[in-house]
Amino acid sequence: MAKPYHIIATPDENGYTIKIPEYPNATAHCERTEDITETGENLAMLARMDAGEPVLARCPKCGKEYSGRPALSRVDNTTPICPDCGTREALDAIGMTAEEQEEIITEIHQHI
Repeated sequence: MAKPYHIIATPDENGYTIKIPEYPNATAHCERTEDITETGENLAMLARMDAGEPVLARCPKCGKEYSGRPALSRVDNTTPICPDCGTREALDAIGMTAEEQEEIITEIHQHI
């Protein structure tokens, strides 16, 4: 079970600075009040990973559960997504078809 943490949001000239006191090196930024909780939760997940704590997460894009380091979505550059969805977004960005993307992801899974 993950240790509890606190999300501290301080208003600044561009929105809010997000900090997690339990992880002193963890800092993020968001522009809107309604994004504070999600930004803080994403920050906490990344901070726990950096601290070497086991983390299990659910990908907001495909809904699958995964462990390990997430990819950062190219859509908003802030949302952590599973490695497979991160690979799909990257391959899509260079124009690969969905079929080609799945072939590559299948190949990756054969070697991990």
